[in-house]
Amino acid sequence: FWYPPLHERTFAHCHFDSPRNYCCLGWLSSTFCPCCCPPYHPPFRLRLVIHEALNVRGDLVYILASCGNNPPKTTTLQQVPKSSGHYPVRWNEPLELDVATSDESVQIQLMESDGKLHGIAILNCAEFYYDLEGDPEEVLYLPQRAMRKKFFADGRPVGDLQFSVFVTNPGSSLPEVMQTLQ
Repeated sequence: FWYPPLHERTFAHCHFDSPRNYCCLGWLSSTFCPCCCPPYHPPFRLRLVIHEALNVRGDLVYILASCGNNPPKTTTLQQVPKSSGHYPVRWNEPLELDVATSDESVQIQLMESDGKLHGIAILNCAEFYYDLEGDPEEVLYLPQRAMRKKFFADGRPVGDLQFSVFVTNPGSSLPEVMQTLQ
């Protein structure tokens, strides 16, 4: 009876840092407890360039990305073509997130303009981090330039997303304009 209002006014808005974010604890836990700890990656700044989505339903849709303590990042609303299997929904928009050592994944959601969730894609940091090339003092990128993930809803695929990944050190800014991806 009294706990929910007390929790809402006190600890509900506190975000405590994970011990894995301190010194070498993230690396140590991943190295010595691989059965219960996710693979290690250092903290980094991530730019997801959302290119397009195929085979999606809806009228006006947008992408919402969230990770760790970052506020949710969104693309603009885009009209879904009548035949989205042949004509993709195009954004070509960057979303920037700061990824901590304890953040295992980035959740990418396909949303309708009214806030209805169409599907979710999970991008695990271990899927791309160790495949990155380039100079960490400047920009790291994937050699194949673009990744694809499926959106799922209720265990069924509901669309395909194409995006690019760029990484730099935490606190460093990424260049405003990146090389062409074609």
